[in-house]
Amino acid sequence: MKLERNAAVRAAIQTQSLSYRLYIDNILEQNHVKGLTDWVSGQVQTFVFSGLTRNFLLGYLNNRDIDFVVMDSPRLRVPLSQFCDVSILKNKFGGYKVLTEHLTIDVWDVEKTWGIVQEGMRGTVYSLMNTAFFNFSAIVYDYNKKRFYITDEFCEFYKTHVMEVVYARNPRIATCIVNSLYYADKYEFVVGTSLRKWVARHFDAELDYKSAQESRFGDVHYSDAMIKAFAKICTMPDIYKHGVVELHDETKRVILRFDKG
Repeated sequence: MKLERNAAVRAAIQTQSLSYRLYIDNILEQNHVKGLTDWVSGQVQTFVFSGLTRNFLLGYLNNRDIDFVVMDSPRLRVPLSQFCDVSILKNKFGGYKVLTEHLTIDVWDVEKTWGIVQEGMRGTVYSLMNTAFFNFSAIVYDYNKKRFYITDEFCEFYKTHVMEVVYARNPRIATCIVNSLYYADKYEFVVGTSLRKWVARHFDAELDYKSAQESRFGDVHYSDAMIKAFAKICTMPDIYKHGVVELHDETKRVILRFDKG
């Protein structure tokens, strides 16, 4: 029955594949980087592995960041003329950050994805999805073939909006905890059992949550006290089993939803 339900979800998502390509291309054209993307995708396999995909499928059309993952990046040859309207920096993925006035694009080779390196996997679209931290990231869009690759984990998220952990190893513990709180707050996603247990197990008050937020958002959304309270709730089954929990500090009020299991 679950396989049948997920097959229906996959079919529904695939019907949006051409619309998604048009949506991406419109963003790239508005930011004058469609030509650059065409040069890259014309030489190597190019995939979108990004929150942009999740947001598009859920109807949130306000994302200004795109992550592209490519295969066999040493083959790439892009003329300097394609970089006239952008700034290029090295990124944390061992690839490049392309900056325009209103758009940030991260590009890296699939072989350099942290989880793939750690597990000694071949760099494939499937290993990419299986080393995503969140289940809502376990989906990839093939930019060349205009189709989605979709895991069962993403299908379950798509139906329920419950956040779970797919690949638990991660070098950025503080960022993962901050992101868990942020997505539960901003998008009203439900904190699932595996995510709740992961936060409870990995929270460390000595981690630098301020710097993690500044790197992630450009500013600080949550106080250390708020993050600590979130982590504490994740250890308290008598609280989270109520389903909805309110957190607040001097400046902010957050409503969190937990999966009752």
